[in-house]
Amino acid sequence: MAGWKHILLCTSIILAMYTFMLCVANEDRKLHVVYMGSLPNGDYAPASQHSSMLRQVMGNDFAEHSLIRSYNRSFNGFAAKLTDQEVHNLARMDCWE
Repeated sequence: MAGWKHILLCTSIILAMYTFMLCVANEDRKLHVVYMGSLPNGDYAPASQHSSMLRQVMGNDFAEHSLIRSYNRSFNGFAAKLTDQEVHNLARMDCWE
């Protein structure tokens, strides 16, 4: 019986540490809305382009949950959680109108 309590305690501690590490890793990320102008004419997949742009600026840190929303009705843009450096790198990209 004591063995199960020990395993449960260890599992709880590991889960708490993992949750804490995720929170610390994301605390320097802020939500940004990136406006890219009007929607292009023709066949266009905004979410695919937005994910691709984020992969370029975030590198190995990219995760699907970093892209919060793709806007594709009234304008072209997206909302994402980014660091200040990633915002700077995104602004310097060569894909703007």
